[in-house]
Amino acid sequence: AWTRAVTKHDAQIYQTYDSIVCLNQTLRKKFTAIYPQFAEKTIAVPNPVRRDEILRKAAEPSPVQVDASRRNLVTIGRFEQEKRYDRLLEIAAELKQQGFLFHWYLVGDGVLFPQIKELRDRHGLQSEVTLTGALQNPCPLLKQCDLMVLFSEYEGTPVTIDEAKVLGVPVLANDVGGIREQLDDGRYGTIVSADGSVKGSAQRIISVCERF
Repeated sequence: AWTRAVTKHDAQIYQTYDSIVCLNQTLRKKFTAIYPQFAEKTIAVPNPVRRDEILRKAAEPSPVQVDASRRNLVTIGRFEQEKRYDRLLEIAAELKQQGFLFHWYLVGDGVLFPQIKELRDRHGLQSEVTLTGALQNPCPLLKQCDLMVLFSEYEGTPVTIDEAKVLGVPVLANDVGGIREQLDDGRYGTIVSADGSVKGSAQRIISVCERF
């Protein structure tokens, strides 16, 4: 209801622009399906990938050192509902129950941080899940990890996926937004259905980690 309210005049607003720019072809197709009258002036321009900058940032000292004796997972993003940190903790609990040796770093801050911390403690995952809070430069931590996991319900084109690609960190992500396009239809990572089960998602994490 909120989205419909704030976008109800968009069709009139878009008429005033010479060009409408989407972050990727996937979003362009969705946009032009809603507003076919603007198809001719709607283009897709992906975010630039600043490879040299990412490599430079990754070479800086890491504020977090990982345990190389276990599989290290990382998720980076705002602590908001669409990122589904609550579901990540359910998956982490399933991984622990299956005896998978891992540590999962949840990087970020936001309105749900206290709630997610309480939920982590309720699951008894203090030894398996670290909430780092916001990191000014998460690249050194990302570089040390075995897998970047992104199970959001909604995304555009996450910069964190570009960072993982540059640093050679495998990606496991939901098939939402422009992620399939970013991962070149699976060439640069594993794409899964956004409605997968907790047990199935945990098993997918294990199988991806076993390949590397």
